[in-house]
Amino acid sequence: MLATETLPNALVGYAASAVGKWHLADRNQGDTHPLAAGYSYFAGSMYNLNVDLFGGGYYRWRKNVNGTALIETQYATSDTADDAILRSRVMAPPWFLYVAFNAPHVPTHEPPATLCPGSCASSFCPPGSGDAERIKAALEAFDTEVGRVLGGVDPNAIVVLLGDNGSTSAVTEPPFDPTHAKGTVYQGGVHIPLIVAGPGVRVGETDALVSTVDLPATIAELAGAKMITPDSVSFAPILFDANAPAPRTTMYTERFGPNFDPTRESFAPTWHERAIRNGQYKVLRLSDGSATRVEMYDLLVDPHEQHNLFPPANAVERENYAQLDDVLVELGVACAADVDRDGDVDL
Repeated sequence: MLATETLPNALVGYAASAVGKWHLADRNQGDTHPLAAGYSYFAGSMYNLNVDLFGGGYYRWRKNVNGTALIETQYATSDTADDAILRSRVMAPPWFLYVAFNAPHVPTHEPPATLCPGSCASSFCPPGSGDAERIKAALEAFDTEVGRVLGGVDPNAIVVLLGDNGSTSAVTEPPFDPTHAKGTVYQGGVHIPLIVAGPGVRVGETDALVSTVDLPATIAELAGAKMITPDSVSFAPILFDANAPAPRTTMYTERFGPNFDPTRESFAPTWHERAIRNGQYKVLRLSDGSATRVEMYDLLVDPHEQHNLFPPANAVERENYAQLDDVLVELGVACAADVDRDGDVDL
């Protein structure tokens, strides 16, 4: 059992399974890490398929079933869909199912044509196709298999569908900026799809700020449980009531490195990227270890973050920058000694 609280452990009385890509542990933590995290069943890959030990990508990969490894030759996206449908049928209710597809992550490949008739049967996947075309095809294959999963699970289940990050720069297309893609804290890297459906969930969209960090608290509330996670805020009320107050007024994102290094005894990144936004403005502090660059964007008029507003030029921009910077100071990200808010400490 892990020392930290996890969602399956918080869902007392629920059967909990995870299928697909785990990617939440290094090799030293072993193949039973999903079980230690509180899941009673796991089937899938422990890592991305481009680092798979067998080198076969989506068509020949190392599958882990409850800590036992085997070589799987079924197309990985279809295998995950099969496991998801099976687990939803064999678990006694109430249950929680975490499904993490590898697709469309690298390695780029040509999916089975039956799964992507729109892409693979047209100009997207001819011989010699590039990465962008292959990823489009893999995404269509993923979409086909998600449809099969949704058709095979209990229609009374609440379903949450989301991406984990933006597209990689190599396949980013206009009007999106490849320098603001996956691996950055710009919107192209962190602004992802999030869809929730199920009994009672209202139809429509919301412009409320929500984060993937909020999923544990939200799912726990939907299940009648509670998670003790100070950075997770439930957005369950807005799913059912269009007049419910927004769960957040700001949202914080960060990247740093080195990351995922269990040998380090303390948190000591050599570079750190931080971003905070409200409903309209976003402030970024990008540190390479020797200097910090500050940027500010109006996301309503500049959603692709092409026109840096820092330093803010008018009263509205200055007020929003100050409010967001105050939150960064509370988080320990910005320095209160930066009196004139120019990103530098005033002595």
